[in-house]
Amino acid sequence: MKNLFFTVVMFSSMTTFLWAQDVQKTVFYLGGGPSFPITSMFSDCWETGFNVGGGIGYIADRDFTLRGYLDYNRFGFYDSNILNIPGYNISSSRDAINTISLSAEIMTTFPLGDTVKIYFLSGLGYFRISGGKIENGPALFIIPSGDDIFVDFGIGLDFKINKKISFFTEFKYAIGFTYKQSTQYIPLRFGLSFKI
Repeated sequence: MKNLFFTVVMFSSMTTFLWAQDVQKTVFYLGGGPSFPITSMFSDCWETGFNVGGGIGYIADRDFTLRGYLDYNRFGFYDSNILNIPGYNISSSRDAINTISLSAEIMTTFPLGDTVKIYFLSGLGYFRISGGKIENGPALFIIPSGDDIFVDFGIGLDFKINKKISFFTEFKYAIGFTYKQSTQYIPLRFGLSFKI
């Protein structure tokens, strides 16, 4: 809960700061795409999922942007590894694991031409994972839920469509420091950004 409170305060402060600035430097982001589980237990038990999210950013100068981003990921059970084990009658009461992250990110941009930019980003924030349970006859295996600190870093490309709209694609490595074992995944995102 302390992590959530800290992140909400940080995110709210950033949002207030952004709205206080020149609106021409304010950017909205909206995107989504596939997400790939990375850590061994995570990738063995859950299949490729998807992500959707959005954020707001402030262009501090031509090559530097501060961004707040809210991201949702969903990963389905990997049926061939969990539900179809010979000799076991296993069923799932819930067909997916969900994660939510709220992060403050720093983006550094480098122009590749008049309409294309490459950028690098890193962020820190709040992470929440919602688990389920797997039943094996009378046995019940609980997949814990929890919240903790979240970090991410990645790389992206920005393609300018006009003065206010751009198409972007980004590739991030995300880590939620959950109980005993971190939750690591790679969200690949495609989306649009809007300057106002």
